[in-house]
Amino acid sequence: MTEHLKSHKKDFSSRRGLFRKVNLRRKLLMFLHKIEPENYEALVKKLKLKRISEPQDKKDILEEEALKAEEDEEEPSEEER
Repeated sequence: MTEHLKSHKKDFSSRRGLFRKVNLRRKLLMFLHKIEPENYEALVKKLKLKRISEPQDKKDILEEEALKAEEDEEEPSEEER
């Protein structure tokens, strides 16, 4: 399918279908990872897939950025020393 899309760059319906299938597989793998981690590990190993990383919530990302900003403010810069 990817070879078809490389040669037919304007075939948007096939591209959309491929993205839907890939996204569905990703969601199912995330579900399996949460429910049965042992089976997820076995499947990833068997199919030689890259391990998926769970997406972070916006709230978590904002908290991490805030913590980094606080740490940067606490450390005096070389100009202030």
